Parts: sequence; C-alpha cells; structure tokens
Amino acid sequence: MALYCVLWSIGSFNYYLITFYMKYIPGSIYVNTTASALSENTSYLVSGLLLNKIGIKMCFIVSLSIAIIGGFLLAAFQMGGFAEASFVLIAKFGISWAYNNCYLSTPLLFPAHLRVRIFGICHLMASFVTVLAPLIAEVNPPTPMIIFTIACIGSLICSLFINTKHRYS
Repeated sequence: MALYCVLWSIGSFNYYLITFYMKYIPGSIYVNTTASALSENTSYLVSGLLLNKIGIKMCFIVSLSIAIIGGFLLAAFQMGGFAEASFVLIAKFGISWAYNNCYLSTPLLFPAHLRVRIFGICHLMASFVTVLAPLIAEVNPPTPMIIFTIACIGSLICSLFINTKHRYS
C-alpha cells in the first residue's frame, strides 16, 4: 500500500503541476488547452485498453517513461513555440496515463474489503502532496520540469516493486 501511496501522490502532483504549467506555454490558451485535453483523453483511452493487455506494472513503466521523456525535453530545451508545446503534450500524455493507472489498477490489486480504505488513504496522501503543485509551477523554469522529471523517475522505480501476483477482480 505504501508503494501505491507514492504512485498516487506523484501521479496527482505531476498531473496538476503540468496542468498549472500550461499557462506558460506560448500560443493561444484555447488551442493549448484543446490540445492538452485531446492528449489527456487519448491517454485515458490507451490506459483502459492496455491495462489488461500488457499488465499493470508494464503500463506504469511505459506511461512514466513517456512522462520522463516529456519532462526531460521540457527541462532541457526551453525553445518555445511548437516544440515546447509538443513536449508538454508528451509529458501530459504520460502522466495522465500513469495517474489513470492508479485509479484503474487499485481495485485489481487489493481485496474488496480493503479497496475503499486504500482508495481513501492514497487519495488523502496524494491531496496533501498535490497542494504544492501550483507553488512549484510558479518557480522559474526549468525547475518545475526538473522536479516533474525527478518525481517521475522516483515513481518509475516504485512501480518496479508492484506485486501483481495476487490480482482480484
């Protein structure tokens, strides 16, 4: 359960961090928000389709790897324009997929009599951590994306230790 608290907390924190960071992306806020919503909705579709096909652990590994790539590119290349917007969409896609994996996989890994408790504890921990997201988003670049990337790497390491031997339906 501790691993899931970390996954939920980092997923939630990074999801909202990238959302708050969107306001600094050059271009029309309407076009950027529409592209972000399309990226996010696509990630939800992908996470739902792939969770049972490639497994819980592999979904976390792939989604967090995508988020790490997007976060690294944002931190390393502050070039503005289409390239930076594309990097944000890559990071948003990856972290949205990872955060959605938390919701989708929790009922599969824990028995029915503990699910509500685990959802509550994980969500409470994630809420405490997520309070920092808007504050971190306001720090001078590239610090927010460095924090985003390091948090994703930590989450990726935690996801390697998920025990998927006992799955509940």
